[in-house]
Amino acid sequence: MNSNNEKKDTKVYLTVDTSKINLGNVNFTAIFSDNRDDVQYPAGVPSKFTSKVDKNKSVTWEGLPKYPDSGDTVQIILVARKPGDSGGAKILKKSIIEVDNQGNVSGKIHDSDIEGEENYYVVFTVNNDTSNPYVLDPKLKMTNISQ
Repeated sequence: MNSNNEKKDTKVYLTVDTSKINLGNVNFTAIFSDNRDDVQYPAGVPSKFTSKVDKNKSVTWEGLPKYPDSGDTVQIILVARKPGDSGGAKILKKSIIEVDNQGNVSGKIHDSDIEGEENYYVVFTVNNDTSNPYVLDPKLKMTNISQ
């Protein structure tokens, strides 16, 4: 039976208009979404994007070009919790998650209830251009908190 309280992994998608992106417009050419379908994303404000995650599950980030037929690629190379108090709640088990050998960036969620939001950075490149990385700062929030 499928219910709203069923725990599941979260997949965060970063869709980038690779033909228009530059350091001056990254907030408007890179759009977050996720597989939870319950997130409101204000265009141009990636710091307001919040993905819900379930305790003891995982979250994976995937980069996608806005136009798949372009041949362009989007690589997420690092996810890192903002330092100190600006990071907010500690929802991810690791504060820094680097891309693995298969090109995946995935982290585990703590197995206890955590209130609040975790603020983190997503570092990504377009077409493997590591000389020109982009940084955005979305959030995570734990759902299904015991009352």
